[in-house]
Amino acid sequence: MREEPVKTRSAWPASALAVALAALFLVWPLLLFGAPPSHSAIYNATWASQFIELLNSGVVYPRWLPGSFGGFGSSAFFFYAPVPFYWAWLHTPLAEGAAGTFRVLGAAMATMLLASGLSMRAWLGRHAGPRAATAGAIIYMAMPYHLLDLYLRGSVGEVAAYAVLPLVAMAVSDLARAGARAVVPLAFAAALLMCSHLPTALAAAVFLFPAQFLFEASRRDPGLAALARAAALAAGAGILALGLAAAYLLPALTLQGQAAFDVMQEAFYDPRNSLLYAPGRWRNEVMLVFVGSLCAAVGFAAIVVWRKAPAGPGGSAIRFWAGMAGFVTLAAGGLIPGLWEPWSPLFRIQFPWRLLLLAEFAIVTAVVLSGAAPWRQRSSVLAAVLCLLLGAAAVVVLGAGAWARLHHIETAEWHALRAAAIEERPDALEYLPAGHHFRYGSDGGYALRDFRAMSAALAARGPAWSDPPGAAEVTVIPGQAGELDLAVSAAGEAWIVLRRFHFPTWRLETADGAAGPALGAYGPHRLLAFRVAAGEHRLRLRWAPPPAVRLGEWLSLLSIALALVLMAVQRRAGRGAGTPCPRSGIA
Repeated sequence: MREEPVKTRSAWPASALAVALAALFLVWPLLLFGAPPSHSAIYNATWASQFIELLNSGVVYPRWLPGSFGGFGSSAFFFYAPVPFYWAWLHTPLAEGAAGTFRVLGAAMATMLLASGLSMRAWLGRHAGPRAATAGAIIYMAMPYHLLDLYLRGSVGEVAAYAVLPLVAMAVSDLARAGARAVVPLAFAAALLMCSHLPTALAAAVFLFPAQFLFEASRRDPGLAALARAAALAAGAGILALGLAAAYLLPALTLQGQAAFDVMQEAFYDPRNSLLYAPGRWRNEVMLVFVGSLCAAVGFAAIVVWRKAPAGPGGSAIRFWAGMAGFVTLAAGGLIPGLWEPWSPLFRIQFPWRLLLLAEFAIVTAVVLSGAAPWRQRSSVLAAVLCLLLGAAAVVVLGAGAWARLHHIETAEWHALRAAAIEERPDALEYLPAGHHFRYGSDGGYALRDFRAMSAALAARGPAWSDPPGAAEVTVIPGQAGELDLAVSAAGEAWIVLRRFHFPTWRLETADGAAGPALGAYGPHRLLAFRVAAGEHRLRLRWAPPPAVRLGEWLSLLSIALALVLMAVQRRAGRGAGTPCPRSGIA
């Protein structure tokens, strides 16, 4: 039924070289020109430049970005997953300064694509021979939505998730077959996925990995007692994964009420406006036409692979992955009722088409498993693969070619946006303080001129001022990572307003370290402000993370310690038993 994975280790150098050459063909514009003018290019540059600057200044986990919104600050990394930006930081030797951020991002996204090919090769190599696994890894890198993420959407989180997804699949398979010894690897892989892109992790937890685990565990031992034990281990791995990711997850989930996340449930970001059966509500017609075409191609491939799978247990894995691809494709197109309503947790994923990431993973796995079937069955499978590759080729040619053309033409619009990202650092509106009046337009964007008008009007007042005007004189001395020293001379009671957006990450201290005045949100722009009495005041604005941040950090540290203890115990037990962890295989 399947090509035996013989000489897998000796085949790895040749496979890795083939995957690397294919990746180079797919990402040469990123390496040559840097990050393209994608949907998220400006935000990526705003986030990456500051994340890297703060890391280089000694901040281990940057959360507050002081330069965003022209110096008003942003809470972006209280909510956005950090792993892709740690990965980008590793590429900083390739370029220096804020202007080099686009080149750093381009290189980081290119190596993420390569990492996705290598991790997919490792996953497929468990179930097929080296040639089939290598071919599947290359197909995975060249899938249409994967390349669309690189060149059009610019979602660095989703690009990173493509690389992590096969690692989680391998760990799920090991847990179903090896039991407790795979709990810690699965926990680390799942935590890495959550910290790479939370919407993808949520979608995978709903649609993909529970079904994979039940399928593989039931094949090993279909008894209820065995399945109950396996489910208990899976629950333990999930709890440990949540603990490992708590430093990111806990603030991201509990502090959303402090930011303007209501804008992410309106208009363009309402998933009900991206369902294939409701074209009258579409806010991005070009994207939805692409989504519909890819859903049709994946659905067709899934049907062909399912029908050509051999009867009996030998074809069950092929049918499982083909069925998963088809089911997830239906969900991505909005063709399963109730999934995208406001009461559903999937509503927060925003775009149903994000599920195409899972669909591509599943269909490539099914096709590679089918590749070992007799030749008389291969022709239809290869025809299905050809449909997908033609779509991928179109994305490569159109995306890379259009991107290169933009750079050769040197468009004024793109240079203006690049300059804005470097100098003004506009950020995503959901990271404004709660209650701010800015809103996205029908196309999911906002007018840069409105942001500039707000910034210019407030910049004229300096870094701090009093209300009523002239009631106090304020001297501001900037510190590290957004901290401030303040000297206030007030003739009477007054509000002191800082040119910074409000977020509960700060506190005021007096010169001797005692608690200072309480901070609050001021005016329609929700600026950081406090009241002072008449007299002289020496105050320090200091980083004071909310309890959720500290609790999340402690939970992650404790979970890491627990994982290390479990690994040590299991290694010792394995030495005593003298039996290695069995390799998994699903075909």
